[in-house]
Amino acid sequence: MANLLARILRAAGLKVVHNQEGANLPAGLASTLVSQKGDWALLEVGEGTLKTLARFYPSIDMVLITNLARDQTDRYPELSGLAEEIKDSLDNPQTRVYFK
Repeated sequence: MANLLARILRAAGLKVVHNQEGANLPAGLASTLVSQKGDWALLEVGEGTLKTLARFYPSIDMVLITNLARDQTDRYPELSGLAEEIKDSLDNPQTRVYFK
């Protein structure tokens, strides 16, 4: 989904920073952010990493959650709790959160 969205944004003429290799943990995100330049960042982020990312980038405009699935129950027993944790990790009340 993230790769598709990045292609759409680029086709619309936007300069997009994107971790197309899927490196969605802190080291991979840091590498992406320092190695690419753009006006927008579209990042695939692991659910446990969003809180760390939000500390360094508190002005996140939008979060689209596309893979909130039961395959994470070994680390997050209840999906509703994980959804709340994701929302709580975003300090900016202006951040729009969408669940797909």
